[in-house]
Amino acid sequence: MLVVLMGGIAGYENKFSLMYKRECKKRAAIRIGISITGISNSDRITGQTPYEVIKQTDSTQLREYNNPPSGDRLQLNIGYEFVRGKKKLKRFYGADLVTGDYNTFSYKDQEAMVKDTIASYNINGWIQANNKQGQGITTERINDNIFYIGLSPFYGLRYPISNRFLISTQISYNFCVGFEKSTKTDVNKNITTHSSTIMYGFASGILDDVSLVFRF
Repeated sequence: MLVVLMGGIAGYENKFSLMYKRECKKRAAIRIGISITGISNSDRITGQTPYEVIKQTDSTQLREYNNPPSGDRLQLNIGYEFVRGKKKLKRFYGADLVTGDYNTFSYKDQEAMVKDTIASYNINGWIQANNKQGQGITTERINDNIFYIGLSPFYGLRYPISNRFLISTQISYNFCVGFEKSTKTDVNKNITTHSSTIMYGFASGILDDVSLVFRF
């Protein structure tokens, strides 16, 4: 069967994936999949994005914002699943071996603020010096690349809507080891540093995928 998967977090992660499943014996199947996830960073909102006060006087303030990353992730998986259930609603479970490449870009920028002379206008007491929200000066750029490999156990449900099509949903946990290479550039000093790190961890979602399945 061929599975078209649709998932992700609206407005932040846009995910597209394809999976092929082939029954190797009754109520069991081998599965091979690929997924591409785009991670978008929405525009910074002054006063809501976390920041650090670098310098301050009675009437001025200099803030540095650590903006969230944007990028993409490519993942491949191969695994084995078992199918259980005697009625139309079936449950399936198993595990995938996963490997992928994760690239992100983020940056820090500074923004000058001035004391608001009209107290009722801004509850925080500060407004942008140039009156243009989010128009800061970039001070640092960060590029991260992570190659990871691990195991992803999963559990899901599927229900037929016709002889050929089914609706499926699943939840999974990724237990992975990652190899990170990071490049940081100090824009003001024009200095670039490189670092490498080995990472361990896991990730999960309340609902990983909602799938439209075509059976042939």
